[in-house]
Amino acid sequence: MAADTPPPTTPLSEGPLRGREALSAALAALIQQTQRELRLYAPRLDRTVFNVSIVSSALTAFATHHPRNRVCLLVDNAADTLRDNDRLSAAIQRLAGNIDVREFDENDRGAGDLFLVSDRAGHILQDDITRTEAIVVLNTPRETVALIERFNNQWERGVRVALRPLGL
Repeated sequence: MAADTPPPTTPLSEGPLRGREALSAALAALIQQTQRELRLYAPRLDRTVFNVSIVSSALTAFATHHPRNRVCLLVDNAADTLRDNDRLSAAIQRLAGNIDVREFDENDRGAGDLFLVSDRAGHILQDDITRTEAIVVLNTPRETVALIERFNNQWERGVRVALRPLGL
């Protein structure tokens, strides 16, 4: 196992999630099962969910596993996201070639939900970012494709964030 490969998480199960630890574990598990592309739509990232080693390690392992692996992160305010999530920020800056960050277009701001889509295989949806409840949806392509289309539309309108890679 490579040095920055996180230990395997428990298998991801479809259904509801409650609490920060459950959400972090599910995010890490979904990232670990991703083959090529992650899309994270996040108006705001809760640092108690995202700025934890299990999530940053999974993200780093995914981004470094294959040169064509790609993470697309669409956020409301990139400066706040990077400032409030130092582990995630370090991973993003270190792996800027595999992780793209964009901010919402002015007309798309104010969203209250968050989702992470793994390839076309599944997603985690948090309907209300002020609560720590979410749902894992696997093997439901219609729902996942709808989120991908929403993401891609807003991604195209989004403002690219210039990141400087950090030296290793």
